[in-house]
Amino acid sequence: MNTLLKIKFFLVFTLIFSGSIEFYVFTNDDCLPCVEKSDFVKNLFLDNKFVEYDISKRENLDNFVSLLNIIDDVLLPVPVYGVFIDDDLKFIVAGEISKEAWENIIILEGDGVKVYVGDANKDAILKKLISDVNEIGLLKDVFKANLIALVFRDLKSLVFPVSVAAFMDAINPCALSILLVILSLLYHSPDKRFILKTGIAYSGAVFLTYLIMGLGFLHIFSNITILKNLILIVPIFFGMLSIYGFFVGERKNVPESFSRIMNKYIEKVSNPLSGFVAGFVTGILVLPCSSAPYFIALNLLSGRATQFSGFILLVLYNLIIVLPFILITIGVHTLRIQTIDLRMWVSGKRRWINLLVGIGLILLSLYSLIS
Repeated sequence: MNTLLKIKFFLVFTLIFSGSIEFYVFTNDDCLPCVEKSDFVKNLFLDNKFVEYDISKRENLDNFVSLLNIIDDVLLPVPVYGVFIDDDLKFIVAGEISKEAWENIIILEGDGVKVYVGDANKDAILKKLISDVNEIGLLKDVFKANLIALVFRDLKSLVFPVSVAAFMDAINPCALSILLVILSLLYHSPDKRFILKTGIAYSGAVFLTYLIMGLGFLHIFSNITILKNLILIVPIFFGMLSIYGFFVGERKNVPESFSRIMNKYIEKVSNPLSGFVAGFVTGILVLPCSSAPYFIALNLLSGRATQFSGFILLVLYNLIIVLPFILITIGVHTLRIQTIDLRMWVSGKRRWINLLVGIGLILLSLYSLIS
């Protein structure tokens, strides 16, 4: 008996410290017992690869459902571990089992994939043996999810609503009006290249500022689920205000104190560097004016996108925002379009823009809540 125990512990020790075991775990970060169970196994196999998938995230939940369908068992308790030895899926363990049960499982290699479920005594009960090659291949894909496939899936489902939100942000007159004021100040400059350089510098600063703030908010929304849903009150509220503004006339979008700060930097614009600084200040202070569609996009990304695809879509969102800035800058520089004409056009269409944006915000907010 002692000899068998020594052999068992030798085998377990060899496997653990050879670095050949990998753990891929479906867990739930909102469930404290699940986190504690997962941490127990992580500490037990401390020097081995341990990858966790939080099923409160949409893409991980989809993969977890796929796992249950392949195994044909919808009652597997979380956490669910996929144990790979030398890159081959050997075991699936669901629920909580003891240290001794883990040691017994690790040394029981064989053909197929064994599915264990922990019982009330923390013993590992063998529920199923999967030997079909195709099913094993699907299970491996689920545990080692293909990042590229997830990115394309997210782009397919989210690129349209995120682009619509970005379009509503782009036609918002706030930051656009400031750009037109800056271009007006430089319109009669002896060096016409200053118009192009300063306009692009301003656009680049707005892009970077919005992107950095967006990444910060995305991180917050991804970790505080209740906040990302409550924040949808903001676009619905602003949507109703925009519709109200269409019927009653002009309304102030940016606080007066913010306007004074922006005007101070706008008046100092004389070159690309000061244009960049003005764009940076504008990007921060104009957020109350444009936060509504941004929060809708961030809500969608935090709940349904991976980190990588979320970053790509956030970059796309901000490129759409600054695209009108760049086109107007090129038009003023190359075609010598009169900035006063553009400012008058924007001012004349502001009420209709408010109506369009207001309706869009409410519809997109409802879509985000439903989806």
